[in-house]
Amino acid sequence: LKDPYRLSYFILLFYSIMPAFSSNLRSQCFTYLFFAAWLYLLEEVRGGNNKKHIYFAFILIMLIWANVHGGFIAGLGITFAYGLGEFLSKRQWKKYLFILGSSSFVTLINPYGLSYWTFLFSAVSMDRPYIKEWWPFNLFGPIKELIGFKIIIILTIISIIYALVKKRDTIRWGEFFILGFTAFMAFKHVRHCVFFIIAASAYIYYYLYPALNWLSFSIVDKFYNIFNIKIRTVGKWLRDIFVYSIIILVGLFSYVLFPPKLDVNMARFPATAIKFIEINHLSGNL
Repeated sequence: LKDPYRLSYFILLFYSIMPAFSSNLRSQCFTYLFFAAWLYLLEEVRGGNNKKHIYFAFILIMLIWANVHGGFIAGLGITFAYGLGEFLSKRQWKKYLFILGSSSFVTLINPYGLSYWTFLFSAVSMDRPYIKEWWPFNLFGPIKELIGFKIIIILTIISIIYALVKKRDTIRWGEFFILGFTAFMAFKHVRHCVFFIIAASAYIYYYLYPALNWLSFSIVDKFYNIFNIKIRTVGKWLRDIFVYSIIILVGLFSYVLFPPKLDVNMARFPATAIKFIEINHLSGNL
């Protein structure tokens, strides 16, 4: 698409996803990588790419994914969503059944066999009230908390409204299922916000900019037409400068103005143990 804000869109996505990687590198980062790759491959299949190496890539990725992090369940979930969406749209859906079946089978190739799945079911349902990343996300909490995610939520709502009003006949319901599911998971647990951001970044782009252009042509441009061509040109330049400046300034100063802090229950976790050791000059085999 030829749009004036493509760069700002990518900057916003980068800023939104940064909190998932800024604190430390953990095995869940593999899940974020493979989740994005899985979406790409599913889009390739839906676009008509039925070459054998595409299906082999699903199996290979799932084999690695299942052995580095339990988040591989997300890949199976979005595969089911794609198949259901294509089924409801009366398109080819059986190929997704093959992907789901072969990918599920290959997850059994791990050091623990079938017991790995037993553990995952208990891990997914485990209550973690003292771990902040497993808390529910409060959309109306302090604005500084995950502001990028909140902006993506607003843009997604705009895109969905436009799609339902203007593009209803061409809606791909699998995308909406995935957006709905990842949004539900994001609001249920803060750590899952990144899944929604990745999914939204892939799906809303082709709805968002037509929506903004439609809004611009139907409302803003009518206002511009009051003025002569020189003033309209200057106004559009100022608009572009304003949009880019806001995004860049928010990205640069958010961590300066609102530095991240450790939010733990000090009565339950020894968060100050190292400081206690330093103050009291303790040493040896601790």
